[in-house]
Amino acid sequence: MTNADLKKLGKNELIEIILKLKQDNAVLYAALEDAKKEITEQSKVQLECGSIAEQAIKVNGVLEAAQKAADEYLAEVKRANSDTEDKCNRMLRETALKCKKLLDETNAEIARRKAEFNANVDRTVSVYGELSDAAKRK
Repeated sequence: MTNADLKKLGKNELIEIILKLKQDNAVLYAALEDAKKEITEQSKVQLECGSIAEQAIKVNGVLEAAQKAADEYLAEVKRANSDTEDKCNRMLRETALKCKKLLDETNAEIARRKAEFNANVDRTVSVYGELSDAAKRK
């Protein structure tokens, strides 16, 4: 999966990928444990056979395969974490922009309503003055 593909995924899909990676990790860990057991068994057999050098070459191959699997898994986890972090940062920036826009719109609406209120107060005071003057003339 490319970075672009991962960026298109939703939170639930990313969580599923992480869970799958955890499951893969468990499988790799079990394989590593099996490899360790196999190495132990092979060491016993080799000691019985008397060819330690030959057994070391076989053990080295198993260890290299286990290390390669672990390295690949770690690279995948790092990539997934990086992609998730990038997506979270992008979402934070978008949220901050939306919040700023809403705040600006709210401030503009407050200013509009304040101006409308002040205009209504001015009209009311003017009408009250006119009525007061008219009442005095009568």
